[in-house]
Amino acid sequence: MPEQTNTAPRGCTTIAPWVVTDGTGGFLDFVPQVFGGEELSRAATEDGLIGHAEIRVGDTMVMAFDRHADWPAVPSLLNVFVADVDKTFSQALEAGGRLVTSPADDAFGQRGGRV
Repeated sequence: MPEQTNTAPRGCTTIAPWVVTDGTGGFLDFVPQVFGGEELSRAATEDGLIGHAEIRVGDTMVMAFDRHADWPAVPSLLNVFVADVDKTFSQALEAGGRLVTSPADDAFGQRGGRV
């Protein structure tokens, strides 16, 4: 790992994304299967929800936890750079991801899609 040059904890980037879902356990299972991520921690709350989890994908740690019933739904989008968009997209669908937008080339010269 390169030398730490910011104020973030060791192993973290300056900005660490949080994902709040109604199914964090499924998210934690999906990410390694599709993107090769490594789950680092998972802590349950007394009511059985996931109160805190960490998963590393490449050089980025993503934190996640379950949404409480009285919290509003918060959409999350993570832009994951991969070597083969079409292959990864197929893996995501096979792993249970739902198609949002099909892979396509964009105006910036990148190829991507949304699941």
